[in-house]
Amino acid sequence: HILRHAQHSQNGKSRVVKHTMMVNGMLFTKMQHRLGAALALVAIILSTLPKGTWGQRTACASDEDCPGTTTCIADQDLGERFCSNPFRSGCLQNKVKSANFNKIRVCNSDDPEGAAKQGLCRTPFPAEAFEIRLFSLNWDSARFQVWLLQIILSELLDVPTTLETGHSNAKINFYHPTSALDAGNSQDLEALINGDQVGDCRVLRGANRLAALDEINGVPHEEGRPYTSCAHFISEVWDTSLDRTQDLVFRGVLEPPQALGVLGQEGWYIPKFLAQKEPALLSYLGLQGQENRQKLAETFKRPTTWGEYCSLVSKNNCSAPDGVATRAPENDWELDRMFDEENGAYIGHFRATAKNNCTLFPENCTGHIADYPVSLYDQQN
Repeated sequence: HILRHAQHSQNGKSRVVKHTMMVNGMLFTKMQHRLGAALALVAIILSTLPKGTWGQRTACASDEDCPGTTTCIADQDLGERFCSNPFRSGCLQNKVKSANFNKIRVCNSDDPEGAAKQGLCRTPFPAEAFEIRLFSLNWDSARFQVWLLQIILSELLDVPTTLETGHSNAKINFYHPTSALDAGNSQDLEALINGDQVGDCRVLRGANRLAALDEINGVPHEEGRPYTSCAHFISEVWDTSLDRTQDLVFRGVLEPPQALGVLGQEGWYIPKFLAQKEPALLSYLGLQGQENRQKLAETFKRPTTWGEYCSLVSKNNCSAPDGVATRAPENDWELDRMFDEENGAYIGHFRATAKNNCTLFPENCTGHIADYPVSLYDQQN
């Protein structure tokens, strides 16, 4: 799919899919068997790379602080020194000792001028080859997916490939000089809209560099030059039924989302000790029916805010430590906290309230089931 997009991208569409495993499968059908085996090797290699050599910046003062053949270099963006990325010129030629993987990767627009002459990468053929821009979401599975795709495209298929985070100074390029691993936005359909409009995302590079400089220099957001995200592909979209997504498909900006066989699942979670005590609660069948109402009300008590605990439960109003709270809340933010994860000043407390009282409310007494609503589409705001 990505290769087909590259061939038609000057007039083409952007693609949004749920999961990249289908992309790998499609590549298998078009490559020789040895390249198909290489795709499996890429995933295996990424899962076995040692900690501190990839996907994690290691601060250093000299080369002696860096593992293996890596060296201590200055990061131009941060002005600090980190160990160099051992895979800057490619993953496969570094990890797979075989004649089939002896080439360094092709260069991309994130590389410094003259990178090919320096031996960091090689000039793609043709030299004016179109560059694919993949959008990297800000959770681990999505990062792995775009890294896999960047390696496959850059090292096996000779397609220049860069990664978009939606943020001017968030870097996540697998070949970044110091293995930057920054978090950008979660979902950014604007990047695909822009990619559809401009075709070649490299045309925005100059303006976006100025936006990045404004942020580094502390220019207020409303006064700084805007950053324009741009991408051709998003690897993992969990809600393709959103009206906006479907509208972009209808308008021809996006190709229809493709279901790739990986299903998300929302589950009911209980602590292990409770599962051992009440095995029936492992299934919703153990929760339903009037006969289970009192058991649920007695089992699942209600969480108590820090402020409620000190005013309603604590015998000394949290004036002295009591094993649950070491002190009273000091501001409105602490007042509404269910626990203090930073300092442990309040570890949380569960209690039965009138809602748990099946004597008073035999028909509608309830236990407490916690919900933590998360919107991936709101995280970027």
